[in-house]
Amino acid sequence: MLYRPWYFDPRFWLIFFIDMTTKQWALSACKSSCVLVHDWVTFRLTFNRGISWSLFSTDSSFGFFVLSTFIFLILAFLAKYTFDEQRSGKDVTGNILVLAGGFANFADRISSGAVVDFIAVAHGSWAFPVFNVADVAVTAGIAMMFYAVLQEVHS
Repeated sequence: MLYRPWYFDPRFWLIFFIDMTTKQWALSACKSSCVLVHDWVTFRLTFNRGISWSLFSTDSSFGFFVLSTFIFLILAFLAKYTFDEQRSGKDVTGNILVLAGGFANFADRISSGAVVDFIAVAHGSWAFPVFNVADVAVTAGIAMMFYAVLQEVHS
């Protein structure tokens, strides 16, 4: 198999591009109102200065800087770990999904001062936190990484 570092992997750039493109679309299409997609899916523009589900969200510039630095360090660690795992011949598909989503949200955080979220899923009184394409990639990637660990433990 041809060795190609994760940052040259088309899956990384495809997810990154789709996420950034959909966020730009949301910024223009959802600026003044919501876009109803289905009874339970709406595109509604929100800005998240925290992490998942707006945890640790802050209006403080210093707090935002500290959180952003911490996120960058985690991404840098995962990037190095993924690079090493790839060189040893392991499948790093899950890692690539996490990196693509993580770097897309980080780029958003740096360029916009917050992560653009716009996909709202709700039914009746139940509502899931608003998210974006990068969040889906991160979640799927973490699930794949977890599954890979379980497979390794049981083999």
